[in-house]
Amino acid sequence: MDITYIIPIHEFSEKVSELFNKALASVNNIKEKDDRIIAIGPKSIKNEVEKCISDTNFTYIENEETDIATQINKAAFQCLTPYFSVLEFDDEYLPTWRKAIEKYSFKSSFVIP
Repeated sequence: MDITYIIPIHEFSEKVSELFNKALASVNNIKEKDDRIIAIGPKSIKNEVEKCISDTNFTYIENEETDIATQINKAAFQCLTPYFSVLEFDDEYLPTWRKAIEKYSFKSSFVIP
């Protein structure tokens, strides 16, 4: 199951950096090798965000829009995986999240009539 983790971020400060790094650590604890991470936010914070991530499957999308729905939609259109999940920069995934999503996601044999 390939997943893209979308992390909208609106600003960057020392506190945001701390929370963002915790969010990234929770993603790295559950992600698999081919999963991708997309962070989306203003051009002004791109360098700060990229300093936090060493993952080769990472993309930063510059978007000056501060509306979270617009940011998520723009990032979702950039997904190269069949699934995506949105994680706010100040949230974290539980270690059991990956197991739960695989258990409850639709199987490929499911067909809508």
